[in-house]
Amino acid sequence: MRKSFIAIIGLISILKFTAIQAQGVSWYKSYFGTIGTYPVILHLHKMGNTVNGYYYYQSRMQPLYIIGDDTSAGKNGIQLFSGINTSHEVFTLNLSGKKVSGTWKKDPENKAGLPVTLSEKTGNPQFDMIYTTGSLELRPGMEESPAATYSAAAVWPKDNSLTANLIKRVVNEEFGSKNSTNDIGKVFLEEKKQFFADYMEENKDFKDSLLKEFTYSYNMDQTQWINIAFHSAKILTLADMFYSYTGGAHGNYYTNYISLDLVNNKKLKLSDVLNAAGIKKLNPLLGKYFRKDRGLSLMDDLSEGGLYENKIEPNENFFVTTKGIGFSYAPYEIAPYTAGEIVVFIPFTELNAYLQPKFKELIR
Repeated sequence: MRKSFIAIIGLISILKFTAIQAQGVSWYKSYFGTIGTYPVILHLHKMGNTVNGYYYYQSRMQPLYIIGDDTSAGKNGIQLFSGINTSHEVFTLNLSGKKVSGTWKKDPENKAGLPVTLSEKTGNPQFDMIYTTGSLELRPGMEESPAATYSAAAVWPKDNSLTANLIKRVVNEEFGSKNSTNDIGKVFLEEKKQFFADYMEENKDFKDSLLKEFTYSYNMDQTQWINIAFHSAKILTLADMFYSYTGGAHGNYYTNYISLDLVNNKKLKLSDVLNAAGIKKLNPLLGKYFRKDRGLSLMDDLSEGGLYENKIEPNENFFVTTKGIGFSYAPYEIAPYTAGEIVVFIPFTELNAYLQPKFKELIR
């Protein structure tokens, strides 16, 4: 799977300078139903006019990222795009109470599509979506002044159970506040305040003439969203998407995944999922499924799919579902920036003999 966070940032609409939790402005919802005859689950997160999330077919359980807005498809409508590899899937959905209906197309140019029928699903724990965003001009009196923009969002459990507090600590840690269950909205506001203060301090001595000539280079952007990528009764996978622009030709981005054991209330390490023999099996399997995703033959060099080398090694940025394990690689990590963020998903049918006994209990 590959996606462009540059495109993601481009879909964010007019920024507001408040912390938001109101229904209709920001929310998280989970749905189950069908695309055509195929059973699916959809996790949606709304932040202002931006809507994003993950969906997966129940037969495979591989999270697929989607993003769009609620302004392109009419009242109560949402349009979402996937941009996976060479396909450009598009959802046009209508939300009515706890029901969703609409169409899915493999490509926006296709006239025919499949019907989408979904119903809202209430899981445990339940979540709010906490969101803040804002912008600040460097020279308010200057026409087309450089500016700093900040956006932060995260799912946030509604209760204070042991599992909910584990999730709160993980979310806080991703935003730099360790061992804390403090209200994440307050963390956002403090971070935003510091981000703008740093921006003004770092650029206060530059002359207006220089800023006018190189306006874009003096913009600064930071976006961090924590969404739900997968959720079962025993496993929760969070996706922490981060984008930053601090000058230069382009910004940098990555997604950090965290999978949680909701039975034993802990983060999952790779050694919790696979034994030593299974971890050794990952290299050839990563190559196999990367080739499959890119339409390469088993004999093709991985560099023909855009990688630096003819190998892919597992990293610490992995996630699990009940049917597989995925590894995510940031731009420049194993391929050039233009290759985008690369995710390789391996079904557990390839690794069943190497799964740790306690982990097997989580996916049954």
